[in-house]
Amino acid sequence: ANYVLSPVSWHPALDHPCDIFGSSDAFAAAYRLRWGEDPSPAAAEAAAAGIVLLRAVEAAGTLDAADVRAAMLGLDVQTFYARLSFNASGARKRAAVHTEQVQPFSGANMSAFGRPLARFDRSNIVPVTLASLPLYPAPPWVQKELDVYPCGPGSALASSPLPASALDAADLGATGDLPNVSANGTTAETPAECHPCAAGRFRHPRSVVCEDCVPGRYGDEEGSTECRPCPAGANCTGAPGRPNATAGYYKLPPGDGGALEIEPCFPPELCLADNRCAGRSAGLMCAECEKGYARVHLAFTTGANCRECGSPSWNAFLIILTVTIYSLYIWIILEATKSSCKSIRAIHSVILKICVNYLQLAGIAFEATEFKEMLVEVAGHR
Repeated sequence: ANYVLSPVSWHPALDHPCDIFGSSDAFAAAYRLRWGEDPSPAAAEAAAAGIVLLRAVEAAGTLDAADVRAAMLGLDVQTFYARLSFNASGARKRAAVHTEQVQPFSGANMSAFGRPLARFDRSNIVPVTLASLPLYPAPPWVQKELDVYPCGPGSALASSPLPASALDAADLGATGDLPNVSANGTTAETPAECHPCAAGRFRHPRSVVCEDCVPGRYGDEEGSTECRPCPAGANCTGAPGRPNATAGYYKLPPGDGGALEIEPCFPPELCLADNRCAGRSAGLMCAECEKGYARVHLAFTTGANCRECGSPSWNAFLIILTVTIYSLYIWIILEATKSSCKSIRAIHSVILKICVNYLQLAGIAFEATEFKEMLVEVAGHR
């Protein structure tokens, strides 16, 4: 309600001298001390009426109603409420209506609540005078709340009861309104402190509430002021927090900067959703196999499946066979070389060496580049 203007018949800050209370402010202090709350205009009117009645009885010297009324019509009494006098019909002369404005709280001592929170939780009622002009123009309704919101971006208010012992009318100034205090000595739902927005939520400077991240964005930290765009291969539709990888992608461990890194797997079927590996695959990017399993890269296969390792006797047989084949190859090369030494036309050993060297270089290039993957993708083999 800050910046709202309203008419009022009396306010403590409209300081009128009074021979009983001393001043308007002194009356308000005495009323607050007796009743524990600020006097309303109606309460001030009733007290001022009592002063006028007292003066009329003193002037009439009797309690007769007609004499008291006649004496009252002839009075001109200065009270803390206003200067009061009446015409023959009993209406008040020189009656005036004042204007007051609800303004952001600016009490001298706000230690009971903490300065930012007190400014959000309550307001000052200030009379409009030549010495105290109204705040104008009034900002939009949303901006009114933002101007006094105590929490920074990424945080929002949480409610909790505040002990009544922390409330002190003197701390709030003469125009501060005390909250309603319950019988157990606490105020109901008094904003207590700022809490960071939970993971998956955010609050930007133009809002006063934490909001959920929209689909396609995520928030993996508390106290976020904005949600981050969801990277390729990430699933941002699950629980709040850092998203997991979808099928065909793998979420890497956080680096030094803690940035989210999701990379595509090759072949894609190695990686299932949420960093799970297919079959017996394991390790980073699902590129390894579980113990007792290995990948075999032959021809145009990608070695996606981990196969169980052979028995020791089978492995020994493969080693012996490999050594035998290489020994036979070396013997053939040696025999061909000796044969070529006896005749200039015997060049079959040279041709054999060229072919073998070509096949070796082609095999190295085939494995070291993406040519193999391209052929596999075009051929549709996995």
